Formats: sequence, C-alpha cells, structure tokens
Amino acid sequence: MGTIQRNLSYDELFELEVKNNEGAVSENGTMMVDTGKFTGRSPKDKYFVHQKPSFENIAWGKINQAMAPEVFDELYDEVIEYLSGKDLYVTDGFCGANEKTRVA
Repeated sequence: MGTIQRNLSYDELFELEVKNNEGAVSENGTMMVDTGKFTGRSPKDKYFVHQKPSFENIAWGKINQAMAPEVFDELYDEVIEYLSGKDLYVTDGFCGANEKTRVA
C-alpha cells in the first residue's frame, strides 16, 4: 500500500525526488525530470460524465466528449486500484494571489 504525502515543501519534494531516483540534479542544482512521450496538452482527451445537471451546460463536441456513467465508474475503480499501491504527492494549489477571489 502506498503513502500520501500532502503539501510538502520544495525542499522536501526535492529530497524525495533524489532519494527515489525520480529525476536528476542539473549542474546548477535544479531538478530535471523526463516526462516521456506525453509532454503537451491533450485537449482531445477531455471527457465529462453525461448526466444531469451538467450535461445541459457543456459545449459538447470534439473537445468536450461525453462519457456514460457506467464507463466512468469502471475507470474510477481501475484508477483507485492502480493508485492504491503508489506513493502519491498531493499539493493543494490555487490560482490567484487575492485570498478573496482566488480559485482552488
């Protein structure tokens, strides 16, 4: 069973990356990682569960694709099983500097 590390500092993450061989330290001391063949956005891989009330508010098309609830449930179970054996690193992030208007 894996562990969940939450909101680690940069230094803590850096230390774990080195310890777990998840990257390499460059000559100037920064961390380098290889993202593999998936290096960019995947706009055509965006799916939403086709159910009320959200289905009336989504611009369906080649980008926003529908997924049946049963398909979502099956994928969800697979992901939970896969991730349950992994060490996870979670960061609670937000967009925006103003605490009153930022989005989590």
